Amino acid sequence: MKEAGFPLGILLLFVVALITAMISYNIITGDTLTKVFQRIPGVGVDNVLTDRHFIILLTTIIFTLPISLYRDIAKLGKVSLLSLILTIVILVVVMVRTVTFSPQVPKSENAWIFAKPNAVQAIGVMSFAFICHHNSFLIYGSLEEPTLKNWSQVTHMSVALALVISVVFATSGYMTFTGYTEGDIFENYCRDDNLATFGRFCYGVTVILTFPLECFVTREVIANVFFHGNLSTVFHVVVTVVIIAVATGVSLVYDCLGIVLELNLISSQADSFIQLQIEVGSQAFAWVPDTVHE
Repeated sequence: MKEAGFPLGILLLFVVALITAMISYNIITGDTLTKVFQRIPGVGVDNVLTDRHFIILLTTIIFTLPISLYRDIAKLGKVSLLSLILTIVILVVVMVRTVTFSPQVPKSENAWIFAKPNAVQAIGVMSFAFICHHNSFLIYGSLEEPTLKNWSQVTHMSVALALVISVVFATSGYMTFTGYTEGDIFENYCRDDNLATFGRFCYGVTVILTFPLECFVTREVIANVFFHGNLSTVFHVVVTVVIIAVATGVSLVYDCLGIVLELNLISSQADSFIQLQIEVGSQAFAWVPDTVHE
C-alpha cells in the first residue's frame, strides 16, 4: 500500500479494511449471537444478552481487542485454524439440514432458472468474501520460508478451499430453500432449531476470530503512512484501541449490513487490481496474474 501512494492507501485503509470489514463483522456478531442467547432458558427479549449493543461491546472487550493487540500476525495462526474448523462445522450443519429439512420446504416457482436479473447483487458479497489482497504482505512475511513457491502454494490452497466451501454452502442452502433463501442462511431456520442455533453460535465465533486480521492490516497501513513503519509499544496500543473504538462505535450506531457490503463492492474492486509488489531478498518481483517479473 505504501507503493500505491498516500491517497489510495488511506482510501483502502478506511473503506476496505475498516468500514467494510471490521464494522460488518461487529454487525454480524451482534445480530447472530443475540439470537443464540435467546435460546438460553430464562433469557427473555428484555434480557441484556439479547441487546446487540451489549453483545458487540462484550465481544470487543473480551475477545477482539486483546487478540488485536498482538504485534506478530503469526500468533493468529491458531485463531485462524479454530475459525476454519468452525467454518467446516457450520458447513456440516447446513448440509445435514439440507437432507433433513429440505423435504418440508415448498419449492419456489422457477427455482432452478439460472442467473436471474438480481444475481448481480451477489457480486458484492462474493467480492467481500474473496478480497484478501490487503493482508497479503503481512501473511507473506509470516511464512517460515517466505519464498514465491511457498507463497504460491499457500494462496492456491487457501483460495481453492474457500471456493469449495462457498460452492457447497451456496448449493446446500439453495437446495433447501430455493427462492426463499435469505442472504443469511440461518435466517431461514426456525428459532427453536437447536442444530441451527449451534451453527449460529459457531458462525458468530468465526466472525469474532476473523476481526483481528483486519485490525492488523489497518494498523500496518497507519504505521507505514504516518510512522514510517515503526510503532512504539505505547503507540501500538493507542492506535489499536482507536481503530477498534471507531469500528465498534460505527457498528453500534448502524445495524444495516447491506449498506456496508455495498460500500465494499465499490472499494474492493480497487483493492483487487492493486499490483502486489513483493520484495524477496535483494530481488523485487511484481505479482501479476500467471506471470512473475523479476
